[in-house]
Amino acid sequence: MRVEPFLEKAFSSSGRVDLDVPKLECYDKNPHIIFTGNASKLWTKTLRHGRKDTLGPFLKRLSQHDIHIFVKEKAETKGLSNLHLFPTFYNPDLMNGKFSQYISQFDAHLVMYNEFNGTSRRRVASGLATRFAYAIASTSPIALTDTSKFIEEYPQDTPFWFTFRGVKDLAESLHNKQLLKSLRNNMEKVHRTYAFESQSQHIAQFFEKILEKPGVSN
Repeated sequence: MRVEPFLEKAFSSSGRVDLDVPKLECYDKNPHIIFTGNASKLWTKTLRHGRKDTLGPFLKRLSQHDIHIFVKEKAETKGLSNLHLFPTFYNPDLMNGKFSQYISQFDAHLVMYNEFNGTSRRRVASGLATRFAYAIASTSPIALTDTSKFIEEYPQDTPFWFTFRGVKDLAESLHNKQLLKSLRNNMEKVHRTYAFESQSQHIAQFFEKILEKPGVSN
């Protein structure tokens, strides 16, 4: 049985952008995407446990396909013209939905890791990261690697995501305005149904099943 470990409805985008939410700076008509991963380790080569976030080389190649990529403030951009910084958001900004409103201004939200070996690939393919929870709180389409197994559990008739195999594949999808528009329309319809409040009944049923097991007491 699946239980959605997502955020409260207050975290979700309301479909509008408040005046105090930073406005996305659009440079041209090319796609503007956001990566909410650990941007302080984009170029890390020596830290063993930080390698899953070393996506700098991938983002560099993606940016060369006329894609504007926004990463967390204070990240090293290496002087890349299409790699930009988005402002810092603090806990209150997350809880009142301002962060999800900001994300909703982008053409897509990139959710991925550097799958540098088989162990890393298995671990991230089946795990729901915090960055995915924030992605689903917004109304932007989600871009996921095709190894993301957990996405198979979501309804296929109203997808709010697309998967990719490599840089070229991802760039082609990001330049497909019709695809992104369709996914955004789906996301606007369903994203709030994944909030904690909407899943409370499933959570209660989950714990009831656990307590019914032999040897488990309340």
